[in-house]
Amino acid sequence: MINKFFTLLNREILNDSGRLVETGVYKQIDKVKELHRILVPISDDKYSSLCTEQLLQIILKSKYADRLTELDPLNTYDKDILNLEEDTYTVIHTTALGYVVLNENHNDPSWSERSFTVIIDPVLLKATVASKGLSTKTYSFTMTNNLSAKILLTDEIYLRLQGTLPASDFTISVRYSQKFERDLITLLNRLGSLEIPWFNAAYTEAYFQEDVSFDKLAAIVMNLYEILTNGTNR
Repeated sequence: MINKFFTLLNREILNDSGRLVETGVYKQIDKVKELHRILVPISDDKYSSLCTEQLLQIILKSKYADRLTELDPLNTYDKDILNLEEDTYTVIHTTALGYVVLNENHNDPSWSERSFTVIIDPVLLKATVASKGLSTKTYSFTMTNNLSAKILLTDEIYLRLQGTLPASDFTISVRYSQKFERDLITLLNRLGSLEIPWFNAAYTEAYFQEDVSFDKLAAIVMNLYEILTNGTNR
C-alpha cells in the first residue's frame, strides 16, 4: 500500500495536497475512534489532510522514523507538503458596494476553507448567512456613514459592507481560506483527559516517560497508527 500512514490517519480522504492514498483499506476501530478524532479532526478535506501531514512530519523527525519506514515502505514522504499560506478570501457580488472580511479569531482554526452565501435585506437591515455543514443564521446589522456593522460569518470571522445599499435584496458569496495552525501543546492537553487505548507497553512507557511534548506526541501518534494497522494488542 502506498502512503499507508497517510491513508489510514487521513481516513482515505482524497486530497489536493499531493499525497496519494489507497481506497478500501481504512476500517474504523471504535476503541480508538475518539483518539483518532482528536489527532485528525473530521473537518473539510484540506484541513484534515494538513492535520495528518503535520503528524507525519512529527514522526519523520522522531525516533520512530525507522519504524514508520518499516510499516510504510512505499511512500512519498521525502517531500514536505505542509502548506502554511496566509489567510485569503474572495467576494463575489453584483453591486457597487465595497467589502472586507475580518478574522478576529485568536484560537487555532478548526477548518481550512469555507464558502458562505449572505443574503442582504437592505430594508430591514438583516443578513442571512448560510454555509455547508453550518446552521443558517439571520442577523440584524446597522449602517453608520455608509459602513455596516460586522456581520458574523462563523468563528469570529466577519463581513463588512461599505457604500449605499441597493433598494432590494441582494446576495454576496464569500470564500474564505485560513492559514493552517495547530498548537501541539493544546493538542496534548486534550489527550490528557482521554483514556488512551494502547497497542503495546513500549508506547505506553514512552508516552508517560517523555518530558518533551514533541516526543510524547510522536509516541501517541505511532500508537494510533499501529492499532489502525494491526488492530489492538491489549
